[in-house]
Amino acid sequence: MLYSHSRLSCFENCPLHFDYHYVKKIKVEPEFESIEAFTGSRVHEALEWLYKNAQMKKELPLEDLLAEFNNSWRREWREEIKTVKKGFEPKDYQNLGEKCLVDYYARYAPFDTEKTLGLEQRILVDLGDGYKLQGYIDRLAETTPGHYEIHDYKTGMRVPEPSDFEKNKQLAFYHIGVEQAWPDATSVELVWHYLAFDKEIRSKREPEHLDALKKQTIELIHDIERATATDKFPAKRGALCDWCEYKNLCPEWKHLLRVEGIADNRYKGEEGVKLVNKYAELSEKKAEIESELTLVKDAVIELSKKENYGRLKGSDAELIIRFYPRKTFPPKGTPDYLRFVELLKEQGVFDKYSVLDGFAFSKDLESGVVPKRAADKIEPFITRGETPWMKLVEKREDS
Repeated sequence: MLYSHSRLSCFENCPLHFDYHYVKKIKVEPEFESIEAFTGSRVHEALEWLYKNAQMKKELPLEDLLAEFNNSWRREWREEIKTVKKGFEPKDYQNLGEKCLVDYYARYAPFDTEKTLGLEQRILVDLGDGYKLQGYIDRLAETTPGHYEIHDYKTGMRVPEPSDFEKNKQLAFYHIGVEQAWPDATSVELVWHYLAFDKEIRSKREPEHLDALKKQTIELIHDIERATATDKFPAKRGALCDWCEYKNLCPEWKHLLRVEGIADNRYKGEEGVKLVNKYAELSEKKAEIESELTLVKDAVIELSKKENYGRLKGSDAELIIRFYPRKTFPPKGTPDYLRFVELLKEQGVFDKYSVLDGFAFSKDLESGVVPKRAADKIEPFITRGETPWMKLVEKREDS
């Protein structure tokens, strides 16, 4: 698999989405495009057209740029394009696209302060260990010999925090690729254009940051390969779910979407709904009982200590009360715990009283952290099974 920033981000955001889209290649009908994505594509195309003309030393008036954008909008428009935000119509987004281009034109015309080397420039990044990543740079420019700029256009309605730009991976990948493709590169600057706000953000990466990024990316690719080999791609619910084309297949959403279409008079009779309602009812009763039981226990302890009782008699039963000495030790991860462990090691008793963390050990076995030779020897001692886990959460209005 030839990786890209979008593929890696897809896995990080939701492994199951990655599985459906890139591994199983599940086609979903009808496919839709969001109005945000459609607007972004039309603005990108207009800017690409603008700089193609600039490369030919052809100056374009703003009216021609806007005409190109609007012609493309009408030509590419489809009824399947989805508008999610309430209160907004396609015309609002078309106006936004025009505003982005007007502001950009006013800021950078006549577009001759730098040399544009590539538009939608394909870049190949060698991460090492045989792994490669490809991407497409919106615009690659050279300001002076050896000084390159990677330009990226954004039409979204949010500007990230400054710290987010320092952690941005996509343009950092392109930085690596530019240095590998152009050996004369003495500096590479990353430039984001947030067109809706007429805002330009610039950032640079140090060599040690790029080296760390390559190592982190290879580790992520290893995670993807392990998930592919074991066919384990868990769903991860998040803010992007509303735009996911696989929502009706996802175990996190499948039942919720199914019951949305059930008439009110049949809703409570649906099997899953009945089970959840019963679970919620019993959980509420359990919480009430446990709360009351805690109060009774506290009262029993107080009475037993006050009257020196070791046994209490009820109508049909007796309650035995005993108090045994108890020792507690420093919590794991605290400075006192670390000093405590060192003392046990100094006294030669740590190995005898150390406890195997089964959860962490199992995770290391599954992820390949434990060497294969050791894992093979351990395998006969392992009993495999499944542990169900449930937690009742309040129903969300958007579910």
